[in-house]
Amino acid sequence: SIVVGHGGLRIPELGYGFHNPGTTDAVATIRGGPDALSRSVTVPAQGSVFVTVPLIQGLFDRPAYGVSPTVLGRDTASYAIEADAPIVAYEFSPEYALLEDSRFLMKADATVLLPEHAWGTEYLAVTMPPLCARSPCHPEEMTFLQVIAGTDGTAVTVVPAAPIEASVEGVVTSTTVTETPVAAIDAGASMRFELDAGDVLQLASAGDLTGTKVVASERVQVLSGNIGIRLPGSW
Repeated sequence: SIVVGHGGLRIPELGYGFHNPGTTDAVATIRGGPDALSRSVTVPAQGSVFVTVPLIQGLFDRPAYGVSPTVLGRDTASYAIEADAPIVAYEFSPEYALLEDSRFLMKADATVLLPEHAWGTEYLAVTMPPLCARSPCHPEEMTFLQVIAGTDGTAVTVVPAAPIEASVEGVVTSTTVTETPVAAIDAGASMRFELDAGDVLQLASAGDLTGTKVVASERVQVLSGNIGIRLPGSW
C-alpha cells in the first residue's frame, strides 16, 4: 500500500474490498502487518464486503527533501490475503485533508490485487517522468518500484533505468516495520537482493524508471509508478 502525505490528515487504516462472483459464500482471511493480524470475513455469493486493517506506516513516510524512500521492509511490511474460493480483491488507501475544521477526501489510491499464481519472475517497470528535475527531490515527487516476495529465500536482481537513491542511514521511519538500508544503484548497474515471504523492496528515483528490469528466482509481485504526478505537466 502507498500512502503519501501532502500536509493532510492520514487515517490510520487501510481498506480492502472483496467481491465474490461465485454462487456460494467465500471466506477471506487477512494475515500479517504490524500487529500480526489474523482476521477472517465472509464474502457473500454475488456480493461484496469492505474491511479495514491497521495502516503499515513507514514505507513512504519521508516528509523532507533529501530523505529517500528507498528501503527494504521486512517482517511486518505487508499483508497476505487468502480465500477458500475465488474472489476479486483490491486495496483502497484514502487520505484526507482538513479544510475549516472539516475533512475531505483529497485522494484515493487503489490497487487491484493479483493472486500469487499470477505473479511472474521477470518484469519491466513503467513510470512517468518524475515531478522533480533535480536530486535530492521531495519523496512525493519521485518514481518508485516495489518488489513483494511470496517465498522465503527469493533472489531478486534489479537493473534500474535511472539512478536509485540510497536509503538514508540512521533515519528511522517506522516503529512497526523492520527496515534494512539499501545502497545507491547506478543506472544500468545490477543489484541483487534476497527477500523472504512478505518482504517489500522499495526503490525510489529522481529519474524515469521505465525499462527497469526485475528478475527473481521465485514468483514476485512488482508495482511501479509515480508517487505524485501532474497531467498535463504544464500546470
